[in-house]
Parts: sequence; C-alpha cells; structure tokens
Amino acid sequence: MNLKILIESTPSLLALGQNYPAIAAAINEKPMVDNSSEQDTIPKPLLWQDLLALVPITEKANFLDLGSFQAWAKAIILDAETSENTLLALDSVLTVMAGETGQDVLGAAKYLAELGDRNNLKNLASVCVSQGLLSVETAAAIQTEIDTTILDPGYQLQVLGQSLAEQNDLGVVTEFDVQNALN
Repeated sequence: MNLKILIESTPSLLALGQNYPAIAAAINEKPMVDNSSEQDTIPKPLLWQDLLALVPITEKANFLDLGSFQAWAKAIILDAETSENTLLALDSVLTVMAGETGQDVLGAAKYLAELGDRNNLKNLASVCVSQGLLSVETAAAIQTEIDTTILDPGYQLQVLGQSLAEQNDLGVVTEFDVQNALN
C-alpha cells in the first residue's frame, strides 16, 4: 500500500490533519503486542546452599577427613579398583578444577556450583557415590536439583510489534514523505 492510501484509509491519521510530523510519528510507532512465542524454561540457578541441603548430616560427615580435593582425587586415580567411568568423570572435574588448589571436596563442589558447571557437578556426585561418600539416593536428589528448570523470568508478555510503516513495506516514514504524499 502506498503512503497516501494508508493515511487516507486510517481515520486516526486523517484526524491529525496537516500535522506531518505527528502523522509520520504515528506511522512509525511500534505498538506493544502480545508475545506470540511461548515462555521457555531455563535451568534453575544453582545455589550451593540448595545442593548442600540435600545431603544428610550423616553423609556430610563423610567429607570431613578427606583433606584436599587434589589428594582425594589422586588417591582415586591411583586405586587400581577405580572404574573407568569414575576415572572419566573425575578427569572432567579435574580439568575444570585445574589451578584451584587448597579446596576440599565440598569446596570443589561449591566452586563447580558457583561456575554453574552442571555436568561436572553430576560427575563429582557420581565419583562421590563410587567412593561411598554419598548414597545413590542423595546423588539422585542432587542430580534432580541440577536438572530442575524454571520458567524464563526474562520472558516478556508483550513485545514491540510492527509499525504501520513496516506492515506496509514503507521503511521509515519522514514528515517530508507525508507532506509529499498528501500534496
């Protein structure tokens, strides 16, 4: 549709008379419209205190005398009985933990949670189960918490729609375009 026809067929634009800047502004204005996309889910933010709350006190006690994360990991690696899956999981965690010295095992888990490293938190939980530090049930609860999603809080119920100019392939309309179209 050309600009003249658009203006003449839109009562709100005609009502603006010869106010060319106001007509151009009205044609270029982007109205708010209902968002047509569905609200997505996102991973629930990882909070260390939420994860730690899932570990019963009797299992927390298992972590008290382990010493540093590095020494604990080294002992697991050197143990001939350690399964290949445990070694792979631990290797992934160690890659992320490189350079993070002085941490104990819980400190390593907290570090991973703060990084938002969901996969390696699961890997660490798996290693802890294989070493008898966590029960299978506790590890499952931790993994469920890690996998929990929430509705995207950044979702907008309304978004900018198309202006009359965009709807009619007119580009950006200036007051001079309006004046030329009407004269």
